Amino acid sequence: MRTRLLTAACGLAVSLSPRIGLAEPTCSGTVTRSTVAACALEHSPALREELAAQRAGEGRLEAARPFLPGNPVLSGSLASRSAAAGQRLNWSLGLSQELEVGGQRGLRVDVAEGELEAQAHRLAATRAAIAADAWSAYFRALAARERLLLASKLE
Repeated sequence: MRTRLLTAACGLAVSLSPRIGLAEPTCSGTVTRSTVAACALEHSPALREELAAQRAGEGRLEAARPFLPGNPVLSGSLASRSAAAGQRLNWSLGLSQELEVGGQRGLRVDVAEGELEAQAHRLAATRAAIAADAWSAYFRALAARERLLLASKLE
């Protein structure tokens, strides 16, 4: 049962993914009315930048979540001393761990979550702006082509 579910999930992921499987690329050949926005989004450096910023925000959130912010430190010392009764050995071990008090961790997580939410809104706004600019440019190009056709008919 588990292998069937895993096989079905993998098949669904492959069929839905535009970069994996047999799906056609969105920007192959001529850009049409149905592919203009998807093509612009696929090749937009601004969108790639926003996606990278979102991944960085996810990393900051993940880094803010651990309960213990640092690694424990183990230290030790060993010394030999001479005494009237002979040689003696002194040793010590120490273990230290940084602890955050006063809600520092909670505040750091809240800030990281807020930054991630703001980045998600910036990403959505960037996607909308890129799509709108692509549509505008597409229809301006169509209008210019029509003007050229009309001008050539008038000559």
